[in-house]
Amino acid sequence: MPDDTAPPRSPQDETLKSDVLPDSVRCPFCNLEDTEQFSTFGGQVSTSQYYCNRCRTVFDFFRWR
Repeated sequence: MPDDTAPPRSPQDETLKSDVLPDSVRCPFCNLEDTEQFSTFGGQVSTSQYYCNRCRTVFDFFRWR
């Protein structure tokens, strides 16, 4: 269940577009694909960050498999 106390994303945030990375990936927390790319790079060079619109969580996604 999403945390209703989490702040919504800022209107200044823009959706990133990449020719290489998928627009949306499955969220590891709520298992839905209602996500968008948040940052090209995550905590490591091999990851990018995505934001889940459902559970309002930012998570790392491995760029290469």
